Formats: sequence, structure tokens, C-alpha cells
Amino acid sequence: MGVATYHGMGLHIWQFTPELNSEYYLWIGISSEFYVTSLAGFKCALLLLYLQLFGINQKFRIACYLTMFYTLGYLTCNALTEFFGCHPIAKKWNDDLPGWCINRVVVNIIYGAGHMTSDLIIGILPLVMVWRLQFRTTRQKIGLSLVLSCGLIAWAVACVRWAFSTYDSLSYDRPWGERRRERRKIRSSTILFCGSDEFSCASLEALHQEHYATRSSFSLLMFVVRPGKRTGRGNKIIQHPPIRDLATRLGLPIHERDTLQDGM
Repeated sequence: MGVATYHGMGLHIWQFTPELNSEYYLWIGISSEFYVTSLAGFKCALLLLYLQLFGINQKFRIACYLTMFYTLGYLTCNALTEFFGCHPIAKKWNDDLPGWCINRVVVNIIYGAGHMTSDLIIGILPLVMVWRLQFRTTRQKIGLSLVLSCGLIAWAVACVRWAFSTYDSLSYDRPWGERRRERRKIRSSTILFCGSDEFSCASLEALHQEHYATRSSFSLLMFVVRPGKRTGRGNKIIQHPPIRDLATRLGLPIHERDTLQDGM
């Protein structure tokens, strides 16, 4: 979270530059490798502990080994596709490079399902053996089962988080970094920009910077501003909107129209 926040997570979309987007995906990929490795070690440690406690049962041992094989299998695939899912590899954090990438949304859904199923199996495995043990009272057996079931609460929370993240990945209004394909559609458009005040100045300057920073193909061919108004004593001074000076400084073609109903 610290790496993601430092490299742009949480910023407004107009503050999230292509450079930050590249840094974000690069460091997220690097940190994901450490995350996957530590997750594999943690889950395997739990399964090895189960084998040490209840390994006397042959069926239980088989179930633990199959779960370990399944867990290590999908986590290894996760670690490999984190960087090798794009060709060239640098396309993962620089989408402007020629090449291809696997569908990240589908991959994240599949690996999320792998996390959920493995966590559920690891949470249920010890409960099966606990109910085969002999206790003085049923209350003791239920109490121990509830203690071991506390991890299922975290599993339920993770399922809700995975569901929301999946919905967010499939929804249209996704973060800037997830809408790089949609940005190409914007880049191939002609933009009609209308404005006059200081807020419009900030928007126009940000759009102009985006145009040159990403070498996009959209053109600010239609910049519309209202004509200057006469002011002062005797209406001898013509006061232009502040955005006109900015457009002139940026070298943009200016079209003066009092209303959009006037012909272009």
C-alpha cells in the first residue's frame, strides 16, 4: 500500500500522469512477487503443521498434499504471469510499447478464486479432524472448533473484497491505470473545448500537457471562447476571458463565438 500510494494511488485522475502510471504498475509487479512468495510460504507452513498434528490419518495426509500442490501450482502461475504475461515484459508498465498482454482482468479473477478456495480448504481441514477427536464434553469440541474457525471470518471478508474488486474491474468507470485502452479512444478524437474562467484554464493546460506527454493523436482544433466585452469608462477597454491569453500562449487556434448556436 505504501508503494502504491507513493506512486499515484489515491490521486485524482487529472493528477495521475502516464509517468506515475508506469511507475505504479512496475512497483506493483515487483511487490506482487514478494507477496506471492510469502503467501506460498505461509500456506505451506499451515499445511505442514496440520500434517504434524493429524498426519496419522492417511486420507487427511492425501488431502493436505493435494491442497499444497494446488496452492503452490496457482501461486507459481501467478508469479510467472505477473511479468511474463506481457511481451515484451516492459509492456506491463508501459502500455504504449508495441506487443501484447494477457487479459489482466480475467487473470485477476482466476487467481482471486484460487486464493478463496485454498483459504477455505485450509480453514476447513483441521475442523474435520477435530470432530473425530474424543473430548470430555461436546462444549469443549464446539469451543475448539469455533477458535479454529476464526480464520474463516477473514476468509469471508476477503471474499467480499474480491467480489467488490471484481465488480470494479468489470465496471466501466475504472481507475485511470485500468482504462488505458479507453484512453486510446480519447486520443483519436477531436476535442471541442469551451471555457472562460480560471478553472477552464487549469483544465485546458492539463489537457495540453496530456496531449504532448503521451503523444496522443487527438487535436485541439476546435477551441471556442467568448469574445471580449467592453468595459471601463466609455467602454473603451476590451476585457478578454483569461483563458484566451492561455490559448494564445499555448499556440492553439482560437474561435470566438458568443454562443454555440453561432456558426463555426
